Amino acid sequence: MQSINRAILNPAFFSSFLGSLALLPVCTWVYFSYSVSPGSWCVLGATVVYFTGVFGVTMVGNVPLNNALDKADLAAASAGQLAQHRAAFEERWNRLNTVRTVAAVVTVALMVAGCIGFK
Repeated sequence: MQSINRAILNPAFFSSFLGSLALLPVCTWVYFSYSVSPGSWCVLGATVVYFTGVFGVTMVGNVPLNNALDKADLAAASAGQLAQHRAAFEERWNRLNTVRTVAAVVTVALMVAGCIGFK
C-alpha cells in the first residue's frame, strides 16, 4: 500500500480527481442556467454525491490513513507490529474505499441520467 500511495500522486490522478471537483459545479450551473428539469437535478445530485462521497471521504478518511501508513517503518517492523499496522489500517480503509466506489458509480449514473435528457 505504501508504494501504491506514492505512485498515485501524479498529474493524471490529480487532473481527474480535482478536475471533477471543479467541472461538476460548472456543469451544474450551466445546466440550471438553461433549464430546471429532472436532468439538471440529476447533475446537481452527481455534484453533491461526488463532493461528499468521493472527495470528502477521501480527504477526511482515506488520506489520513494513507499518511499514517506512510509514516510506518514496515521494513523494520516485526511480524506482530505488521499485524497491528494492518489491523489499524485495512478494515477501515476498505470500508471507506467501498463508500467512495459506490459514490463514484452513483455520480456517473446521475451524470448519464442528466445527459441523456430528462427534460
